[in-house]
Formats: sequence, C-alpha cells, structure tokens
Amino acid sequence: MTDVARPTWKDPAWFIAFTGWATDELATLGFEVTGEPQQTHVRPWSTVVRIPTDRGPFWAKAMRPSTSHEARLLPAMGGWGVEAVIAPLAVEEVHSW
Repeated sequence: MTDVARPTWKDPAWFIAFTGWATDELATLGFEVTGEPQQTHVRPWSTVVRIPTDRGPFWAKAMRPSTSHEARLLPAMGGWGVEAVIAPLAVEEVHSW
C-alpha cells in the first residue's frame, strides 16, 4: 500500500530531506536558492517540487520504487543525443530522486 499511495511524500520530515538534498545539489552547481521550495503535485507514481533560484526555477522529482528506472534512464537518453529529453542535473538513485 505504501508504494501505491506514497504517503511519505506529504510527510514534513520527508519533504525536508528531499528538498535539502535538491538544494544542496543546486548549491554545488553554483545556483542560489531564492525562495521556499513548493510541492506542486503529488501523484501515485511521483511528486514534483519547484525550487526558485537566482537563475529561474528548477524542478525536483521523486518517484516510487516501481518507476525508479526513470532516474537512470533520463541521463542516459540525454547522453545518447535524444533532443526531447532534459537530462537531470543530479540523480539520487537510492531514493529514486
């Protein structure tokens, strides 16, 4: 049941851990976070958070385990030259972020 509904995505402790990881990754790449991250939607298969920065918004996505392959597939597709794919700046495979 947990994998389907993903109730942890609405847990404040999970949100702090996820956005902490995402903002740390952005800082490492030289981006300055300029506002509070906002969870834009929660779906059974994923959730997305918008993070405002000094160079515009960035988006962070968390997926449930059954769709975690996306975290590895998108960077690979970008490397293969697939133009319709935006390769992620960072991937955290253990948590499917």
